[in-house]
Amino acid sequence: MSKKYRDFQFAAYKMNTSYYVRSVGDFRLIKNAKELVKKAEFPEIFWCIEGCGSFFFEGKYYFLQPNQVWYYPAGSTHEIACCGEVFHYRWMAWDGADADVVFRGLNLKPGLNYSGTCPHHLFNKLTLNITRPTLEAQMNTLAAGFEILLNAAQNKFDSIGKHEQMEQVKNIIDENFSNPDLNVQSIAELMQMNRSILSRNFSSTFKVTIVEYISSRRLQEAMYFIKETDIPVHEIAQRCGYSCHNYFTKVVRRNTGHTPLELRNM
Repeated sequence: MSKKYRDFQFAAYKMNTSYYVRSVGDFRLIKNAKELVKKAEFPEIFWCIEGCGSFFFEGKYYFLQPNQVWYYPAGSTHEIACCGEVFHYRWMAWDGADADVVFRGLNLKPGLNYSGTCPHHLFNKLTLNITRPTLEAQMNTLAAGFEILLNAAQNKFDSIGKHEQMEQVKNIIDENFSNPDLNVQSIAELMQMNRSILSRNFSSTFKVTIVEYISSRRLQEAMYFIKETDIPVHEIAQRCGYSCHNYFTKVVRRNTGHTPLELRNM
């Protein structure tokens, strides 16, 4: 399916508890689509199913991909966009005076979380019950919401081996090297790993450092754009993760002996 759609439901009631599931949705954005920027006074999670989406948080852009969950705490400004051909995700929002307490109690950290496969059956259960005003439906909604959060809070990297873990790191770099904020620290935070251990494991697995691998992927992509397209050099630099045009030119010259324009003319 190539169409954009937004399916969502709001709770038909306000439970007599200090927190409850406020709403749930299943959204599919297509290329260049953006959500309206809004400030939300309630916590909300977004579980990626397909494609890639960008999230802005604390001055930086982050990329959400399948098996990852984004958590916006209450009071956050939501800025979400599709950054590929498609961005399909399911989301859930909570409300109430103590809604944030539930998220903190599960140690669900704001921003990116690697949580594994989206539990569609739980989102479906939530969707079926949230608009029904019966007490049984309310309990089913709360139970499904809790279970979704429990799944989201589990760091699935803990249960896989070192080699598979490093393959995941490699995939993160392959899919996000165009993000100028991608570096060892941001990957360590996403993986919830110690930075030194992450660097050491990656180097021992692939015989190259993370910094070297990120640089090689950016340069590889840049060389393709320089030789095979007419895209302006400054735009190539941005597309390949270089925030500074002059630095990009220096990197190309250092590795090839020529500037980007010289390579293109050759």
